[in-house]
Amino acid sequence: MKPAVADGPVLASPVLARQDKGVLRLTLASPPANALSLATMAALQAEFDRAKDDKSVRVIILAASGKVFCAGHDLKEITAHRAEPDRGKAFYEKTFTACSTLMQTIVRHPKPVIAEVDGLATAAGLQLVASCDLAIASHEASFCTPGVNIGLFCATPMVALSRNVSRKQAMEMLLTGETIDAATAKDFGLINRIVPREYLNQVVNKYAQTIASKSSLVVRTGKEAFYAQAEEQLRKVELSPAEVQRVIKSFSDRESTFRKALNNYSFKRDAVVQTLGFGAGQITGEYHRTSLFTFDDSGRKYEKILFFPMPTLTEISITPMDLEDLGGIDPFALEPDKLGSYNITYVVKQKIDELDLYVFDVAPKTMPDIKSGIRLFQGRVWVDDDDLHIVKSKGKGLPEDKNNKYPVVETWRENIGGKYWFPTFATSNDEILFESTGRTVRMKVRVRYTDYKQFRATSRIIYNGEDITNNKATPDNNKDNKQPKPPAQPPQ
Repeated sequence: MKPAVADGPVLASPVLARQDKGVLRLTLASPPANALSLATMAALQAEFDRAKDDKSVRVIILAASGKVFCAGHDLKEITAHRAEPDRGKAFYEKTFTACSTLMQTIVRHPKPVIAEVDGLATAAGLQLVASCDLAIASHEASFCTPGVNIGLFCATPMVALSRNVSRKQAMEMLLTGETIDAATAKDFGLINRIVPREYLNQVVNKYAQTIASKSSLVVRTGKEAFYAQAEEQLRKVELSPAEVQRVIKSFSDRESTFRKALNNYSFKRDAVVQTLGFGAGQITGEYHRTSLFTFDDSGRKYEKILFFPMPTLTEISITPMDLEDLGGIDPFALEPDKLGSYNITYVVKQKIDELDLYVFDVAPKTMPDIKSGIRLFQGRVWVDDDDLHIVKSKGKGLPEDKNNKYPVVETWRENIGGKYWFPTFATSNDEILFESTGRTVRMKVRVRYTDYKQFRATSRIIYNGEDITNNKATPDNNKDNKQPKPPAQPPQ
């Protein structure tokens, strides 16, 4: 472990810098608030600028000391400058220019930046987290945009926030000013992962070392390309209310068509569910079931298990119904007869690969009683803007209770047979908190669907008790009914 180069004495700096094995750790060291004073932002800016061209730095971790990650701008410092002739206007502009430059530096930095959050991140502190490439938090972390509570609006944090979470979730935070916990922040998409406080440093270091082991050229160009395409391909295309309803009706009708078609297809499903340790991420248990869904002679569909070793899961249990959920809850949850159960909101238009997609947020209007057995979807769907069918979904099954929890699952579909879009891959990497035990379980899910084949009914011809299906001639008068051979050459 060696200290990174820094201006001035390390202990006097508002930012502590340490470097080890290609990972630069920057720690905000002005507790209790760790506010973004002009000096703090200057120190961070200097470290990020130095690290740009330092080949020994491959990943940057941004952490904080104390119980608050970052309380935003130093309001006392800003207020103190109001005694100046310009009422502090010049200092105010200098502060916010420095903040904007710092946030853009993090986003455009050639090295990945990971936020390690163990406390409150509020206002510009939340913006700091949202600007990082990854964010990993403890259960004690919390997040807030409180400007509206003091007659302001967090317009600057709003930009980074809205690029991490959906519009409705961003506006919820901005308009209410309420603090959200780590679990809600993860559901919103503001952070990647939640781990127990005692494992936070270890998990973040593991992520950093994993990334540091990759090609620096590939990581740098990949990060640059990611943000470039994100800025270009996410665009708001206004749709009238009538157009929104037309799109919803179209993809819902197709959901019904796809479900009916799937009933006539056989396919193979390979499902793997693993629980992972929070430290090194080792596998602590596994459920692996490979099945062929095919048809018997009467045309009845059934599951033929191909591979199913004894499960080793000890922290959770998996049922066949859970597998249906893990494969994407209900892959065709938004059929016409189910639309009345949902609020469906158009969000934005996005380009993924070569597809132009409408993005919709989906949420139940009311939560059914868990005893009813009704399962609903909450999440997001991506709809092809030409054929108006769903090509991707990301969400979870509801309702839940303290004993029954479900991960967020991302499901991709592919075109099968030139007509239908069926699920081909579902994935999840989530942590689930069971209130009944107070225990968090980290789980990883991979479900693949392959070998889609359309079922075609066959018939047999029985004559006098004999199967003659493959006979080319009828059983009687064979010689009189032989087909003439085609001429060797056309008649003259």
